[in-house]
Amino acid sequence: MNINITYKFVFRETSPGKGSVYLRVIINRKSKYYALKIYGTTKEWSDKKQNFKQTNSKSIVITKYRKILDEYIVYCKLNDVQPSFEDINIRLKRKIKGLDFVSFIQDQIERNKNSYSAQTLKTYSTYLTKLQKFRNPIYFHDINEKFITEYRKWMAEERQNNENTINKSLSILRTFVIMAQKAKYIHNNPFENITIKKIQGHREALSIEELRRLEDYYNTTKNKHHRKVLKYFLFSCYTGLRFTDVVNLKYKNIQSNILRIVMHKTGDDVVIPLTDKAKLLIETGKPNEKVFDTISNQKTNKNLKQIMNQTGITKNISFHCARHTFATISLTLGIPIEVVQKLLGHKNIRDTLIYAKIVPLVQMREMEKWKTI
Repeated sequence: MNINITYKFVFRETSPGKGSVYLRVIINRKSKYYALKIYGTTKEWSDKKQNFKQTNSKSIVITKYRKILDEYIVYCKLNDVQPSFEDINIRLKRKIKGLDFVSFIQDQIERNKNSYSAQTLKTYSTYLTKLQKFRNPIYFHDINEKFITEYRKWMAEERQNNENTINKSLSILRTFVIMAQKAKYIHNNPFENITIKKIQGHREALSIEELRRLEDYYNTTKNKHHRKVLKYFLFSCYTGLRFTDVVNLKYKNIQSNILRIVMHKTGDDVVIPLTDKAKLLIETGKPNEKVFDTISNQKTNKNLKQIMNQTGITKNISFHCARHTFATISLTLGIPIEVVQKLLGHKNIRDTLIYAKIVPLVQMREMEKWKTI
């Protein structure tokens, strides 16, 4: 395809000695002017530079527009896309702070931050930083299958990431690419022929005996920090709540023997009957008061490691293991998997079936039924 596009910044006088800057674009001999709403004087303007003579905020904006046009022309040529005045108009109106791919994504996240959860914003920020460590700057035309292959290799060799971490990074990158594709900055999706597999990692959970050890330690320890952390960790073991949900849990979420909460991660309304052990960990308070006095996830996990050492538990336990513990012990006790699914707030039973695979006692108990034949 013959890509024929040129552009020029021109200064038009609107009154003696004063005027504004326009962008003139010519595509296949057809021209269109874009009013940039950048004002100045004829003395400030340089026709040769197609910009203001002195570097200032106005000249920087024109330089930004120039980069946007240059990038668009490269994009059209590399992707064999016919340029259009509509596409250019879209790019000019967005007023992206920078030209590169990462700056575009940062701008998109900033514009939509109110619709993202705090965790999503943190995740996007983390993976953007990682992407910049791989290559900086990254232009839209850089994003292709070769780029993805090199990024995967860099994560494996330089960062020593495992397969799950690599695939998670690629999944986030694919999300960013889709953002750029919807905005017409990327024409073809480079992930079209790339499969991102999710390898199920090992889900550490406590056994019933280990849980009892922690209960005994909670009732006897004089370490106030350990007792404080164990209080809401054990509650999570009894209910399956995630860390964020435990942190945000309020007394109004508890009605008699029932806990009702809208899960932070999914937004789903979940109802969990409270066992006697769970109720013993709940004190009294006003409806909008939080049930537990919690500390950060990082400090919580640091205390949990100390607690595991004190109780002789050699497993690598973090707070999220409480949710795994709830799931595996529930299945071990014979609670139907469909019920466990509802209690965990899983939309798909396949997510719950993962726990059934790691509870050999369930498999053994179910196979005992063959003896009745």
